[in-house]
Amino acid sequence: MKSLLIGIDGPDGSGKTNITRIITSYLRDDWAKGREVVSFKPTYFETTAEALLVKEVLEATSGLEAYSREHNEFYLEAMRLNYLNAVIPSLENGKIVILDSSEIRALAFNLAKGNQGAINHTKESIKDGTLNSGIIPDVRIFIDGSPETLLKNLKTKKSLDHGDPINLEEVSKRRLAYFEAIAYVNSFGGIKRTIYCNLEVNHHEDPENYLHKLVSQKIKPVIQSMLSC
Repeated sequence: MKSLLIGIDGPDGSGKTNITRIITSYLRDDWAKGREVVSFKPTYFETTAEALLVKEVLEATSGLEAYSREHNEFYLEAMRLNYLNAVIPSLENGKIVILDSSEIRALAFNLAKGNQGAINHTKESIKDGTLNSGIIPDVRIFIDGSPETLLKNLKTKKSLDHGDPINLEEVSKRRLAYFEAIAYVNSFGGIKRTIYCNLEVNHHEDPENYLHKLVSQKIKPVIQSMLSC
């Protein structure tokens, strides 16, 4: 059975993990018709045992400049291992795979931090396919929102991830970096199909209900169409 790869990206605070959770649940309960569904965070050390070993080496390495090319190499290596040991085997077994973030996040992060060595290295690793083994999602879901909405969502997180923006200026900068990263990936055919979702949560609407409605109205029809092909 043909596999399906769904990528979910968006600035920090856009609700990628919640959207991933909802889509995964819908697929398992109904849309996938019994096919196995898995989700991964390829940019996280904790995704595979192999990537976790890279984190251990990073933590034992002293003298690294934060966000430098040398520092960034550990993150890119972890991502490469996550693709090799989690994403690729699942696709080869015909599973539906959902990625909570992708190489777009890796590039956006570095663009926002501004270290040119890390930026160039990330771009090279994406373009030559070493970062993600040249795998392109069948559809990319991009979640966006105003800087104010993104910052508000970030403030509700139990704990921030490494390098998350902490004020409106940083959130705005990271958001623009995502658009630049998307344009770069798209410039050499790294994007097949895109679903763009803008967060416009009404003050009086429950956020969880809003996200379920967003998935049902904008994302469900596209995924179901792809599954029926």
